[in-house]
Amino acid sequence: MLGLLAFTLALAGVATHASVTHGAAAGDTSSGNDSMRPTTDVTVRTLNISNEAPGHLIDHLYAQLGDVSFFVALGYLKDHSNGIISEEFYNAVDTAPMNEDAKLTMLRDWRRPFTDSVEIAENAAVHICSLKGNATYSGFTTVLSPDGQFNLTYTQDPARYIHTGSESYPGIKYNYKAFAIAWKQAQRLYLPLIVR
Repeated sequence: MLGLLAFTLALAGVATHASVTHGAAAGDTSSGNDSMRPTTDVTVRTLNISNEAPGHLIDHLYAQLGDVSFFVALGYLKDHSNGIISEEFYNAVDTAPMNEDAKLTMLRDWRRPFTDSVEIAENAAVHICSLKGNATYSGFTTVLSPDGQFNLTYTQDPARYIHTGSESYPGIKYNYKAFAIAWKQAQRLYLPLIVR
């Protein structure tokens, strides 16, 4: 099954962020002596949407929003995050030159049995990560969304962002750093109190 998943990811052009390193970019006509070229490091902020147990947020979003893309789900999460997921981040994903990844990756394809997280980068790249919102990260805080539908584990300190992987091309290296993880706790069962 993992072989099929890796094949599907490769066909979809999705990088599985276990320290992703690419060779020359398409159309690169360099002489192959890239070690002499200076490399520019670029930090790319990311939001991870976790399908971890027990709440399975991706499953919940699919049930709530229907058959939509992660970009549509990002809009919902932004609108219910009290500004933690900023309009600036959302617009960066929306206007990224290669935004097809975020707009074509569908929630339905990442429901259970998938229990890791899908990372949406501000350059609209989509990656698979194993970040869990229910874990403890130095400098991160966890809050419940105002509508009570999901949790956000986040930091506003760029020095605390979690490095989730890198992609290198001739002359540039993208360092992906998570500022937040959206996840869901188990559904709470509330029973009415009946006093007689």
